[in-house]
Amino acid sequence: MPDKNLKTPKDIIAYCFKDVINYEGVQAVLAAFSDITALKESEKRVLQSIIEGEDNERKRVSKDIHDSLGQNLTAASLNFDALKQSITQLEEKEIMKFSTGLGFLKSAIEESRNIAHNLMPKAIEDFGLIPTLQSLLNQIEQSTGINVKFYENLGEARVNRQIELNLYRITQEAINNVIKHSKATEVFIQLVLHKKEIIYTFEDNGIGFDKSKVENTGKGLGLKNIFNRAKAMSGIFDLDTAPKSGTSITIEIPV
Repeated sequence: MPDKNLKTPKDIIAYCFKDVINYEGVQAVLAAFSDITALKESEKRVLQSIIEGEDNERKRVSKDIHDSLGQNLTAASLNFDALKQSITQLEEKEIMKFSTGLGFLKSAIEESRNIAHNLMPKAIEDFGLIPTLQSLLNQIEQSTGINVKFYENLGEARVNRQIELNLYRITQEAINNVIKHSKATEVFIQLVLHKKEIIYTFEDNGIGFDKSKVENTGKGLGLKNIFNRAKAMSGIFDLDTAPKSGTSITIEIPV
């Protein structure tokens, strides 16, 4: 009977070494396999811990901004609003300065809210990944003019919260790359739940780039972050790009 403790081939991650040798006058291939499953699982756990630590720190900073800085700014704004009726006797130039300062204060309140939201979007916990992504993509369209098309079949279905957060962060990173580097005018994002995996696709019609140059120079921190989050989810990451050919990212994630 087969040993039940033995792993099936699909459960094993192996490193293969091979070389061509001369064995008793006959050319042969010498091959050696090493089971590195435990090593890869250990690497994944370390990566998960790093990412979760970063996300927890973002959550803490987001809460501090919302609970402390945000509330203080709001209190200051309310006090200045209350003074509006009391400054009519001032010169017009002084009233303009007051109004300008109040405008800057209200902008700071809005900016602090946006920063807190981007650091840790509480909407994911409250409403789920899809509504939160749709809100993000609507903001991107309005602020950049980039045409974003989004297709998904998850609907109201929920998956592991860390997977939802990772997919949100991956989308943020990919969008940032588009805004900073790709000069794209169109973005297509697809999020499909198929059997026991999620297939995530991000495509743009930008200028693309030479993958080898990015890998050799150590640049592309955003792509590295995307790859690390995919790896932490046991995902299969694929990047397809070339100069003048746009960029396509595909990630297959088991759920």
